Amino acid sequence: MTAYSQGMHTNRFLVVFLILSSMIQGCIGNEIPNSEIEPLPLEQIELVSATIGIVQNEIFEQSDSTSSIDEFVDKLGFNISVIWLESESALLEALRFGTVDFGILDSGAAWIGWKQYGLSAALAEEIDGSTSQTSNAWVLNGSQIALDYSDDDPITDPYASMSGVNACISGWLSPTGMLAPMGFLLGLGYTDIVGDPNDIESLRFTIQDYFSPSTQIPEPGSPYYGYEGSLRCLSEGQGDVAFVYDTIFEEVCSNVGEVSMYDWCLPIDDYLILPPIAEIPTRTVMYSDSHVETSIVQSFTDSFRELPRSDDIERLTMSSLSVNRLIPTNESIHLDRLGPLVENIPGFSHYYTDESSAEVIIGIDSLSIGIHRENNNDSLNTVWLEENLEEKLGIDVNVHYSSSGFEILRGLELGEIQIGILDPFYATQGWQLHDLALLGVLEYLDGGTSQDSVAISLKDNSTIANSLVNMTKNDELIHACFTGSPYSAEFILPLMFLLDEEIVSIQNDSGQNHSISDLLAPVFSNSSTFQKLSPVDALKCLSEGHADVAFTTNQALNRACNSQNENLAWCHPFENYTIVAEFGKIPASSVMYSPSNLDSRSRAAILNALLSLRYELYLEDSTFAGSSYTGCYDISIHVLNETMPKEQCGSEILAKVLDSGGFVRGNAHDHLALFLAETSDLILTSNGSTMMIQIPGKSNGEAGGE
Repeated sequence: MTAYSQGMHTNRFLVVFLILSSMIQGCIGNEIPNSEIEPLPLEQIELVSATIGIVQNEIFEQSDSTSSIDEFVDKLGFNISVIWLESESALLEALRFGTVDFGILDSGAAWIGWKQYGLSAALAEEIDGSTSQTSNAWVLNGSQIALDYSDDDPITDPYASMSGVNACISGWLSPTGMLAPMGFLLGLGYTDIVGDPNDIESLRFTIQDYFSPSTQIPEPGSPYYGYEGSLRCLSEGQGDVAFVYDTIFEEVCSNVGEVSMYDWCLPIDDYLILPPIAEIPTRTVMYSDSHVETSIVQSFTDSFRELPRSDDIERLTMSSLSVNRLIPTNESIHLDRLGPLVENIPGFSHYYTDESSAEVIIGIDSLSIGIHRENNNDSLNTVWLEENLEEKLGIDVNVHYSSSGFEILRGLELGEIQIGILDPFYATQGWQLHDLALLGVLEYLDGGTSQDSVAISLKDNSTIANSLVNMTKNDELIHACFTGSPYSAEFILPLMFLLDEEIVSIQNDSGQNHSISDLLAPVFSNSSTFQKLSPVDALKCLSEGHADVAFTTNQALNRACNSQNENLAWCHPFENYTIVAEFGKIPASSVMYSPSNLDSRSRAAILNALLSLRYELYLEDSTFAGSSYTGCYDISIHVLNETMPKEQCGSEILAKVLDSGGFVRGNAHDHLALFLAETSDLILTSNGSTMMIQIPGKSNGEAGGE
């Protein structure tokens, strides 16, 4: 689909949207119906004066306004003087202190002026009969993001592909170019707030964390400032995605004959417009009740209401004020709809409170965390994790283990729990089928966010061949020790390998259930072990002579039998082990949540609390500068808590409760997409005690839940 045709599709959507809006607000193109405010006849309006502030921009020069303002005043019947300012922030301050009477602001700045300074809205810009514009992500055709959007692969996601790329941001707090896309990405869980959720500066860190760290937020005067600058940034190859409104090309790159307005403009077909992010209110004329008399506001709005609709007036309005036709409105009608788009933005939360100084730490009253463990160990005490998080978050925290990953998925979807710690299979199911997002990753105890799934044998084994495939060609059945349950990545990845290599197959015996043993029986002996072994235990099973091959991880082999300290007693010499097959990467446990049930402030607070665990180290009689110290030491702020119980310290919680070396940031696409791609043909569901195995394009079968 071409960018042009996508734009046409968007326009059709806007028509429907406007028709629906007119049913609520009155009629299209009139935010405050005439019946609500009775206009004065023009001959009764005294020609009063007021100043109006306008932010300078690259396209609209001050000289353009000076040459046409007198003619516009004659048509308007109201004497306005234009004052030029360098930025939206400067204009907000001018309105706040009465330096100007009225000011034309982007809706984001107008919304802040309304919420923070009590400014009021007088007029809204009308563009093609609408007081809103569509925020879109624009990319270049042929780019990776464009390919991910255009293909039919459900695994690829153009917005996930934006992670790590250079983004073209139009300016600080730009509604279309910053607030809407970041609210979208935060709201749907593509990223999470980096830093203090109550500080708007955290938005800058969040942008540079999700996109490339070199992504810049341009200042006024930069060639890449503003919406036209954002499109130029994309066109000149300085960025991979630009967040602009849908009509930017027609306004900035319209052709005069065969020549574009700017030489950096590309042909329209070189661009690809992604589906709309949000509808953004147009520019707004704001004022302060404290500094502008009601009679002047009334005369001002009446003058614009009575302007005739004509091309001549449209031209004069644009040439004088750098804005399209202005129609009367108020802040509730025009700006209130921006609220849901910015509620996920850090630092915006206090605008929703009665006291602007009130700091919102977290948006939930209690936190429930479900941890999936195949072998549920009741002896593991979750109280220490609960107390650690309660102290940091200031709310009640409940942590529980569950042997059912599906139970945790249901709890997350229903909002019964807010955080779920899940193995790769369940995390991927939650991401793809339940709209869950990934908050972070629990690293393995020996570090890293993934491990290598492998088959290992001993070189002195008489059954050994140079590969697992060759081993299966022997007449003798193979004795094997398998790792994990049928739902674990440690089991699923080898199973996919065996199916892909046609070493095992699923027979279509209608009405007959197939246990895992039946599925593997043609190749593996009935003495093979299916006991939910850990990777180390599977390796031990091999080393003690109970199997010809162990399905385990390369990291388990190194940890157990290639240690710098002391190897486990059952280990053979390290060089006697050989890898006979490699199956792929096993992602570490994922910390998942539902974006619809957990707001961005709460996620940021929980994220920061979990990240802090890795910085808490428990010291016992540690000597420094001649003194001995015992307690929980926070290496990030260099503070020793001598009263905290050892079990409540972060390093102990990670090792003893979470079985992890530390918590790190992440997102589902980066962490789970490779595993999803490797197992996308395999569908596993639960039916009572039976695991259903489905391979599209092959025969289906059922496997008893061994």
